[in-house]
Amino acid sequence: MKMSKYFYACVLCVVLVSMLVISCVKIPTEAPPLPDLLSKVRLINAAANLDDAAEVTFTGITGETVTEEVNFGEASNYMTVDAGQKRFQLVGGAEDDTASIFLATDWIGSVYILDKAEEGDDRFLRVGEWWTYKGTPEADSAKVIFAQMCADTLTCEFKESEWTHPNAAGVRIRTFDSVVAGADTLIVSDDDGTEVKVGLDLTSQSNTTVLITGTIDDLVTTVLDNDLE
Repeated sequence: MKMSKYFYACVLCVVLVSMLVISCVKIPTEAPPLPDLLSKVRLINAAANLDDAAEVTFTGITGETVTEEVNFGEASNYMTVDAGQKRFQLVGGAEDDTASIFLATDWIGSVYILDKAEEGDDRFLRVGEWWTYKGTPEADSAKVIFAQMCADTLTCEFKESEWTHPNAAGVRIRTFDSVVAGADTLIVSDDDGTEVKVGLDLTSQSNTTVLITGTIDDLVTTVLDNDLE
């Protein structure tokens, strides 16, 4: 009988101590805030067959619609937007001048506005740009990215390298992570042997994109800074 009373007394003590401990523990009433899931994106107008300026809408921060106007051959600033699926639409364009593009968390890159050789061609192209945040080039060197956005397939030559874009996989970007800064030449040609030479001046520690647009008979090249600020 004494053992039974002692047992119940111990159980009661354990319960009281447990209640005291629980009362001293602060239980959060709200969940911690979610991290910001953001991307950085800029628009580059490579569509020579549009008017000088292209106006594009897409979803930015907290669901609000962003409207950005970009002149031909130019780039907007990088914009911070919510990560996720975005619908890019050319204002005043045809019904198929839209694209659903996914921007991953911490993604940095450009969405190019393209020429359309015929109905049904893509109007937009997403390009991730790891080179924009990989670090500053060393002294007397430069980073240069060639973006061949012509509707026609053209061959480019630079620094003893040759490539044809767009290739079978639709690739239009060629990156040179570190080249000797200074005066240089880009050679662009078509299958008929028509050749255009473009002079470049790559400054020390620069990080640029050379945008190639138009046609072989009316080639337009523009040098854009890859500046996140």
